[in-house]
Order: sequence, then structure tokens, then C-alpha cells
Amino acid sequence: MGDFSDGSNSVRQVERERLYDGDSKLKGRTRIDDHAKLAMICGVLGLVPLALYWIAFKAFRSSNLPWKIALTVELICPTIVYAHYLLNRRAKRLYWEGIAALFGALPIWMVMGSHWLFYFGFAPMPANIRATALLFCIGITVASIVLTWKNYRRATEQLGLVGRMIVVEPDTIIFPDTLDRGVSMFRRSWRWLPAPPIWLISLIGSAGTAYAMLAGRLYEASGGPHILFMMLSVIGFPFSCLIVGHFFVRLAYFHIYLPLKLERETGKRVILGQ
Repeated sequence: MGDFSDGSNSVRQVERERLYDGDSKLKGRTRIDDHAKLAMICGVLGLVPLALYWIAFKAFRSSNLPWKIALTVELICPTIVYAHYLLNRRAKRLYWEGIAALFGALPIWMVMGSHWLFYFGFAPMPANIRATALLFCIGITVASIVLTWKNYRRATEQLGLVGRMIVVEPDTIIFPDTLDRGVSMFRRSWRWLPAPPIWLISLIGSAGTAYAMLAGRLYEASGGPHILFMMLSVIGFPFSCLIVGHFFVRLAYFHIYLPLKLERETGKRVILGQ
């Protein structure tokens, strides 16, 4: 076999298996076999933001769009995940699994990390507060996405992940199910940033909580659970960045971008194996 090209570097293929060994990995259990359960979990999780945003934005007496978005997520995500389970369980094409897994991760973000976007995007508040908060949060999220993507690309080269894939002649590359799980989303990318001391984290958290309670009381004249959503936004935004980096960016890079890149360069199918 020839070398696989990964960016500007050529990654040597270090592991090759006979066809019957590859077949055992092709027929083994992968995370795709759990997508039927994942679809059910998505359906259950999706009820939480749907109920929260329906009740909250009725109280805000503002836009109905938040709970309609939550309803759309509740209907579409389990359907796509389960359809993928039925259609790709045997073929195990990796990029299709990555797309389905993105939809499977969306309800997790809706439950744990979406409050800041829906609150600052749709709740009644002064326009300057809305614009400032959205620009700040979206800017931090975009910066986190860019840094995490670069980190995953760097880790792929430094750890030789492409070279650890298994080639099954004549037309298949197996992506081991656990290949990307040991890659940290912050490995190397943020090593120049010292770990903040506990007192600083506590101070920032306390200041954010105090601001949330004060701002919430100022906005309460317009009606609605401002304090609750301020608190959820302060607490949930770090989780939002973590979920986006650990799930969305990881899946987009390792399970969509990388297999499509390898398929284009080698002409071989990239599938998920044991």
C-alpha cells in the first residue's frame, strides 16, 4: 500500500491485516448498534427543553420561536438517528455515522448548553444588552471551535492516527471505534494558557451569579423568569463550549471530514470497525 497524505505530511501505514481478520472487525459491534437506544434517549431528552421553553416564553410573553425550535429538534433528531441505524447498520460508512451522531448530540446541547442562546436571542431585554451578550458568547464559541479543530488536526498528525487505521484489501479502510477517544479537545492548543487558580474560578463564578441576579431583577418588570435564565446562562455557557468542542467539533473532524478526505485521496471506503 502507498502512503496516505495528511495535509502536508505523508503518514506511513503502520498496520495491515489479512482479509479474514478485517472481516471480523467489519462484523463486530460498533457504536452504530447503539443508535436505536440513542434515538430513544434523544426523544426523551428533547422533551426537557421543549417544556422549559414553552413555559418560559409564555411567561416572557415574547416569541414562540424557541419552543417551536425545540419541537423541531425533538421530532427530527430521533428520526434521523433511528433512520441511520436502519440504513447504515451493515454498511457502517463512517461519515454517515458522523452526521447521525451530530443530530444525536444536539439534544444534549439543548438540555445543558442552549439557554444563553435562546435567552439572549428571544427574551425581552434592552437591545444593547442583547447584542453585547450574543456577540460575546458567539465570539467565544467560534474561537473555541477554531482552536479545537486545529488541535484535532495537530493531534492527528502527531499521534499518527491515520497510520493506525486498518486497511482491508482491496477497497476498505477501517476506522477503529476507539481511535479518537483518547484525543483531548485542548491538547497542545492551549498549553500557553496557565491553569487558572481555584480562587479565580470561584471569583468569576460568584461575580457572574451576582450579575445574573441583579440583571434579572432589573428585567423582571417586563415579566418572565429572567433570574432563572440568567443563572442557567452563566452556568450553562461553559458546558455549551465543552459540548460543542467535545462532541460537535470532534464528530465533524474525525467522523466526517477525515473519512471524506481519506476516501477522496485513496478511493477506498472508510467504515467504522471495532
